[in-house]
Amino acid sequence: MVLSYFPKVVSHYWSTKPLIRFRMNETAFNNVTQMFRAPVVDISRPLVTLKEPIKHVFVIILESIRADTLPLNRNLAKAVKSTFTSDATATKVTPLLNSLWTNSVRTVASVTSSYTLKSLVSIFCGIYPLNVNFLKEANAENFLYEKCLPELLRETFRTTNNQSAFRSAFFTAARDDFDHQRDLFNKLKFDTTINGFNIYEQVGNVPDLGMFGPADPYILPLMWKWIDNNLADKETNHMMMSLLVTGTHEPFPIPTDWPADDYRIYIDDPSVNSYLNTLHATDDFLKEIIDGFKLRKLYNETLFVITSDHGYVFHDYEREMLGLLSTPLECAFSVPLMLYNPHLEAKQLHGQFTNMDVLPTIMDILLSSIRPTHQSTNQLLSVPCDQVQSILSRYEGTSILRMPVEKQPVRYTFHLANP
Repeated sequence: MVLSYFPKVVSHYWSTKPLIRFRMNETAFNNVTQMFRAPVVDISRPLVTLKEPIKHVFVIILESIRADTLPLNRNLAKAVKSTFTSDATATKVTPLLNSLWTNSVRTVASVTSSYTLKSLVSIFCGIYPLNVNFLKEANAENFLYEKCLPELLRETFRTTNNQSAFRSAFFTAARDDFDHQRDLFNKLKFDTTINGFNIYEQVGNVPDLGMFGPADPYILPLMWKWIDNNLADKETNHMMMSLLVTGTHEPFPIPTDWPADDYRIYIDDPSVNSYLNTLHATDDFLKEIIDGFKLRKLYNETLFVITSDHGYVFHDYEREMLGLLSTPLECAFSVPLMLYNPHLEAKQLHGQFTNMDVLPTIMDILLSSIRPTHQSTNQLLSVPCDQVQSILSRYEGTSILRMPVEKQPVRYTFHLANP
């Protein structure tokens, strides 16, 4: 019955699988459909300016980052009934990320699920995950009812020889043996996936850090190798990369090679303090990545999309909840979302955004970058409107770079808690 809340899921499954018949008042069905629909936007009215075309995309997904920690603000201390020290400022905890945030198109987004793998479905496929516990999306009998970003890029952008202009890869230091993760990534259709098992094979028997695999920096040699090989391949015009950063996942361990002097007391709650220290270590790690993109002269041509899979709960507001299991609290579902490129105008956006908006927004920018425009200083004005409209009509998200049409109903997001 819950499928009735997701009309695109229903229409797909009705056409492919026999379902138990049920009746629902048509008016009620339409009302529910309208509640969950992404806002309609005016494609001809961009909210920001993009001065130069974008060639590459890098989606960075940070584990368990709440909206009130990036950038860090007093709402976190208030929620956990604790007190910040003088070191607990955004410029000290996350100097790189804070700088990127200030110079980005930035907002707070709502995730569809506090379960990482389901959240990835929404980020890369622009759709709701199935409303069932654990990763049933990976089962052979279930379908991702729209093309996910890697496949969509391959089909949309072609070379003069009718070859795909994009190469795609997903990187993470975590192993891929948890809850059918490997099966899911086969369905997401990245050209290449590189994970913790590849680190063991190519780097050696490195120690694990935390619950899922080696520390994040161990993935970098493998990531640079893939990027450098593609840069050397003259047939590779564009790259779409994604990195799942797991260092900020509970139990928030500090990298063993991290200088002891770098550990700080940011807050008098021990769990939150460990969390903020792992975020600080992650900021150092991301700076190394940004420096690597600058060294390879990719920095100015790459759209960096930085967000989180979900938030985290630290006994917020004196609730008896720690972690994400079955929690309904907003801090589990509100995350930062930023789009950064030196040629993309920075702007704070206010609206009802979700992680399903990532795919349509990326496609909007890339379609706007097909041809350098000389008639206008804004690439977003050169977008093929019919192609963008086709994407917006198929996916559950919208482009956050376009002006919403006025007088629309409130947008509701259906959340699936970590089981």
